[in-house]
This record gives sequence, C-alpha cells and structure tokens, in this order.
Amino acid sequence: MIQLKEHFASDHRSHQSDWLLQQQWFIKSRHDQEKRDDKAEKLQDDLLSFAIDALVASEIQIEEFNMKLDQYDESTVKALMDNQIRIDEINAKIENMLADAYVMDDGRRVFKSYDNNLIIDEFGTIVTAEEIDPNLIPNGGIAPEQYLDALNIRNEELEIQTQLIEFQEQLDSARELSAKDGVTTQELDDLEADLFDALPPSVKSNISGFDTAENAPDVTAIFAKNASPVVTVITPSPSQISTYDPN
Repeated sequence: MIQLKEHFASDHRSHQSDWLLQQQWFIKSRHDQEKRDDKAEKLQDDLLSFAIDALVASEIQIEEFNMKLDQYDESTVKALMDNQIRIDEINAKIENMLADAYVMDDGRRVFKSYDNNLIIDEFGTIVTAEEIDPNLIPNGGIAPEQYLDALNIRNEELEIQTQLIEFQEQLDSARELSAKDGVTTQELDDLEADLFDALPPSVKSNISGFDTAENAPDVTAIFAKNASPVVTVITPSPSQISTYDPN
C-alpha cells in the first residue's frame, strides 16, 4: 500500500514537472513571437519611411516650392532696400554729429558730457583726461550718449543687413538644390523647414498675411492664398434657365 502511494506521488510530480516545462516553453515561444513581430513591424516602418524619403518630387511640388522662394526673395529684396534707407539716414545723422565735434590734435573727433566726466571719440572709445584737457572742449556740443545711441542703431542695422544677405544666399542655394535631377519630397520639406526657421523678422513683415507671433498661420497656406486666383461661380436663377420643348 505504501509503495503504491509513493508510486502515485512520484507520477504526480512527474506530470507537474512536465506541465511547468510546457508552461515555460509556451511563455518563451510567445515572447519570441512578440520579438519577431516587433522586428517585422519596425522593418516595415523603416521601409515605409525610406520609401517616403526617397520619393521623387513632382513638377507641381517643385513649382510650388519655387513660388515660395520667389515670395521669400521678393520680401528679402524689399527688406534690404528699407534697411539701406535706414542705414543711409543714420550715417547722415552721424556725419552731422562728427561735423560739429571737437577735433583733437591726432585728428580724432570727440564728444564731452555736460559735467566733463565722460569724453568719447568717434569710434566710441573713452578718452582719458591724460589724453586731452576736458576744458579745451567747448560746452553745449553733442552729448556722448547721443552719439553712442546713433552708433548702436547703425550697428543694429548693419547686423540686420548681414542677416538679410545671408538669408538671400540661403535662398539661392535652396533654388539650386531644388533644380537638381531627382530631388525628393523630403529634401524639399527639409529645405522649406530650414528657410522658415531662418526667416528674418523684416522679411516676415513683408509677407502678406504672415503673423510674426508664435501662432503664425501655416506658411504653405499663405503662399497658396497669394498665388491661387479667386474663382467666382455664378449660379443662374430659375428664370434665367431656358426650358427645352421638343414640340
């Protein structure tokens, strides 16, 4: 009787061990299948992404891109013209200031504050009392602060000019890249994104409908709106429609 009981106990442990092995095999098999599914899905996504990136742009897409470049270029030229006007104006103002400035022995033109505590030369550099006696400079001239403000304005305008010229060069480069054989839609998208990020504020302000705030509308929609003609559909009234009578 005892031997029979031990036999059944041993047989039960054997079945239990087999069941655990089956469960472990099932879990591992399911895990391996999930890994294969994930790899297959990733491969499919990669292939799809590659296919999209390699998709050659159509003539219409290239034409639309060039329309945007033309709009950017036109706005940049206007911004450069306005910028040059401001530069000419501030240069004339600076020249007038320098014409009334006191000239030192070394040829530098200087400006003195009303309290004699600050003297600067035409380059914006401080002139010390060892270099010149403040009492030699007549009172009532242009204050150093006024002259420095004018220099700062000119520097800002020159910086804007440099930014506009660099953006214009970026436009020329984008136009060349879009004209090459086999340009892809992804390449056009990347060029458009780079140009959008590099847009100088003065160029944005010249684009009709372009909001310089953070919630600016989609630039593609702006260009499409500016480029697309307005088509008016006229629907005739019932009295204007003639009725055909076969008799």
